[in-house]
Amino acid sequence: MNRFNIKLFSILLNLILYIFISCNYEKDEIQYNLNGIPYKPGIKVIDLVSINECTLPMCDPDRINRLLLENVRAIVNKDSTLSVSLTFDSIIQFKVCGLVLNNYGIGEEVKVSGIAQDGCGYLNNVYPIEEEYFLIITKIELI
Repeated sequence: MNRFNIKLFSILLNLILYIFISCNYEKDEIQYNLNGIPYKPGIKVIDLVSINECTLPMCDPDRINRLLLENVRAIVNKDSTLSVSLTFDSIIQFKVCGLVLNNYGIGEEVKVSGIAQDGCGYLNNVYPIEEEYFLIITKIELI
């Protein structure tokens, strides 16, 4: 009887361990903003909590890098901006650094990669914009 209990315990322990490992493994880990809202696939958090020097010029390399974008679907807007949906009624807006969007029309959908920097001092969140960043694009393509 004692051997049976040990074997049963061992099997149950291995089963629990297997379930725990398989449930917690995600190929692309979901990232969340400070309000607990999940970001879209391809958006990875770098640093959302450090305090940025808001007097730095737009797109300055000393601004804090907040997010890393990897092949994220976005919509081209006017004034060199891209928007990515966050919830059903809010968006993340990216003010693009440089003239990268000159070849794209308003309303076109693109896949973009790059670094999102803190936009304080220049960008003001106005509903439905939940978050706003400067974006240094490393890759962009029309979908």
